[in-house]
Amino acid sequence: MVVTIEPVLEIEAPRNHSPETQERLRQLLDSGAPTRPDIKRHDFFEIEDHAQVFYVHIAKASGRVTLLAIWNREAAT
Repeated sequence: MVVTIEPVLEIEAPRNHSPETQERLRQLLDSGAPTRPDIKRHDFFEIEDHAQVFYVHIAKASGRVTLLAIWNREAAT
């Protein structure tokens, strides 16, 4: 699944993620990075890049993205 927000109006980081991390998330959203919806939570997604996974909430009405967590992807074995 791919999620793109046109345009990403605002990225909130309530857990004080760095501006660089927020910018990387913005780039991923702009580029249509691979995305998995959280089947237990409406409007929550995991967005992946080559090394990390970003867990976000996307408010579809406003376009606001809230970055909740980030972790390193596990290498495929």
